[in-house]
Amino acid sequence: MTDHYDDTRMQLGRVDGRLSALEGRIDRNEIFVANKLAAIDDKLDRALLIQAQGTAIARILHWALSVLLSVGAWFHGHFTQTGAGGH
Repeated sequence: MTDHYDDTRMQLGRVDGRLSALEGRIDRNEIFVANKLAAIDDKLDRALLIQAQGTAIARILHWALSVLLSVGAWFHGHFTQTGAGGH
C-alpha cells in the first residue's frame, strides 16, 4: 500500500509541477499579448492623428482656395465690366 501511495504522491507532484509551468507560460503569454495589443493601439492612435491632421489641412486649403477664387472672380468681374448694359 505504501508503494501505491508514494506513486500517487509522485504523480500529483508531477501534475502540480506541470500546472505551475503551464500557469507561468500563460502569464508570459498574457503579458506578451498585452504588449502587442498596446503597440497596435499606439500605431492606430498615431495613424488616426495623422489622418485627422491631413483632413484638417485639406479642409483649410479647400476653404482658402475657395476664398481666393471667389475674391479673384469678384475682382475680375469688377474690373473687366464694360459700361454697356452693366450695373
